[in-house]
Amino acid sequence: MSNIKLVIFDFDGTIADTMDLGLDIANLLAIKYGYRTVTREELVYYRNLSTRDALKSVGIGFLKLPFIARDFREELNKRIDLLKPIDGMAEVITQIHRKKCVIGILTSNSTKNVISFLNRNSLQNIFHFIKPQKNLFSKSKMLKTIVQNYQFETNEVLYVGDETRDIKAARECNIPVASVCWGLNTRTALKQHDPDYLIESPSMLLDLIEQVVPGFIPPSDTVTNEKQA
Repeated sequence: MSNIKLVIFDFDGTIADTMDLGLDIANLLAIKYGYRTVTREELVYYRNLSTRDALKSVGIGFLKLPFIARDFREELNKRIDLLKPIDGMAEVITQIHRKKCVIGILTSNSTKNVISFLNRNSLQNIFHFIKPQKNLFSKSKMLKTIVQNYQFETNEVLYVGDETRDIKAARECNIPVASVCWGLNTRTALKQHDPDYLIESPSMLLDLIEQVVPGFIPPSDTVTNEKQA
């Protein structure tokens, strides 16, 4: 892997802890759109499925998905003050920002929600860009655009996400992907989709950054390299 010059983060589940709040909103919208609600006990089962399989299992059709996603973003905006960063991620992001590395966000959420969250958590002016992608399964198109705009080689980019669809998007662009295990999909589900790296904690993400960003010296830990395991 070449020296990484650009790190692109997913937002929901990767930077922001949206698990509980997201479930509450999803269950609220279930009444309107006619899909089944999910209890917190059942969530474990769905987290082990791919994003597509989980949507299909609860009865969310792809024709309704754009409208559900729109309403989800609107409901989240009403509760944005309740949203907190994943424990340790604010410190990780701040340390990466101090190095000569471009960092940005590619998200299915809205720019408005992301900016509000960053401002509330003293993370404003950290990221070089925030790119919303409303189509849940078209992140690869925006990833390609970002890489082309910054004129980096694909092996100089690292994408960090928490879902199986993040892995698929990175694969379609030939971009290395680090999958974090604290978000929507479990370690088991992520591993089945063969990410380059599985990240168990924010400190492990720092360790990975040390390996791929010149001059970066974070706290030591152990990162799981799936290609070498």
